[in-house]
Amino acid sequence: MYFANVDFDGYCIGISSCVDGNLRNNPYCVGIDCYDMSFVGRKYDFENKMWSDEWKNRTYDFENPFETLGQQQSDIELNLFDAQYERALIAQQITDVELAILEGGI
Repeated sequence: MYFANVDFDGYCIGISSCVDGNLRNNPYCVGIDCYDMSFVGRKYDFENKMWSDEWKNRTYDFENPFETLGQQQSDIELNLFDAQYERALIAQQITDVELAILEGGI
């Protein structure tokens, strides 16, 4: 089941899906037949319980979720690489200190 999420003024601000239907009792979630982004910006008439022909001029930036996830994965991999590099540097420093101790330099 799909829902159009409307703001307090009745304008659709997004689309949601819900398997168990727990959004049915939410007055700001209006049931729709399919995942249809064309509802975004359209006004819902709460009194008549129908969609009006009124639209609100809004600009929405719908990012591709796969691009967002790919970017997040790349960021995580870079952070992991940085952490591994720092661990290698620390291990080298520990080795240098141990060698200095064994050679009697400290």
